[in-house]
Amino acid sequence: LKVGLRGIVFALVALFAFSYMAHLLEQSRHRAQQYVSLSWGVLAGLLRSLDTRDQRSARHAAAVARFSRDIAMTVGMSEEESELAHTAGLLHDIGRFALSDRVAERGRTLTEEDWMAIQRHPELGADMLRDLGMYGPVAAIVLAHHERVDGRGYPHGLTGEQIPEIAKIIAVAEVYDTLTASDTYRTRMSSFEALRELRRVADTQLDARYVEVLAQLLSGEGVEYRHADAADFDSELDMERRTKEAGAGA
Repeated sequence: LKVGLRGIVFALVALFAFSYMAHLLEQSRHRAQQYVSLSWGVLAGLLRSLDTRDQRSARHAAAVARFSRDIAMTVGMSEEESELAHTAGLLHDIGRFALSDRVAERGRTLTEEDWMAIQRHPELGADMLRDLGMYGPVAAIVLAHHERVDGRGYPHGLTGEQIPEIAKIIAVAEVYDTLTASDTYRTRMSSFEALRELRRVADTQLDARYVEVLAQLLSGEGVEYRHADAADFDSELDMERRTKEAGAGA
C-alpha cells in the first residue's frame, strides 16, 4: 500500500511539474512573439519614416528583399537562409535613417563630407540591428552589403570569401533595382541594359555567380517582376512578420 501511495504521489508531482513546465514554455513562446512583433513594429516605423524623406526607400527595400530571397532559393540555400536574405534585404538601408536631411535630399550635389556620411550607413544600420539582439546575423549582412569582391567597397574593404554570401546577393539585387526602377535617381535602364551593366562589373564590384542567377530568374518573368515598380513594402513586411512569429512560436 505504501509503495502504491508513493507511486501515486510521484505521478501527481511529475504531472504537476510537466504542466508547470508546459505553462512556462507557452509563456516564453508568447513573449517571444510579442518581442518579434514589437521589434518589427519599431523597424517598420523607422523605414516608413525614412520613406517620407526619400520616396523610393520603402519600395526599394521591398524589391531588394524579394529579389534577394528568390536568388537565395534558386542557388539552393536553405529555407532559413532564404528568409535571412529576405529580412536583410528589407533592412539593408536602415542605417540611412541616421543620415541628415541634406544628404537624403534628391538632386543636391553631395560634398565629400556627405559621401563619407553615406558610406557610414552600413555600420549605423548594423549597430541599430545589434541593439535588437535577435538580429545579429542580419546585422553582419547589412554591414557588408556595400563591400566589393575586389576589395574596393566599404566600410572595411573586404574581398571575395570575406564577404557573407547573402551580402553579395543583396549587392546584386540592390544595384539591379537601382538601375531599373522608375524612381531611380539616375537614368532608368531596361532589364537587358541593367544585366549588361551588372555583367560588366561582375568579379570586380559584384559576384558573377549571383549576377547570372538573377539573369536566370528574370528570363522567365514579366515586366512587373523585372522592374519591381509594384514591389509593396507592407506586403513584404507582413510576410516577414508572420514568418518570424511562426518561428518564435515553434
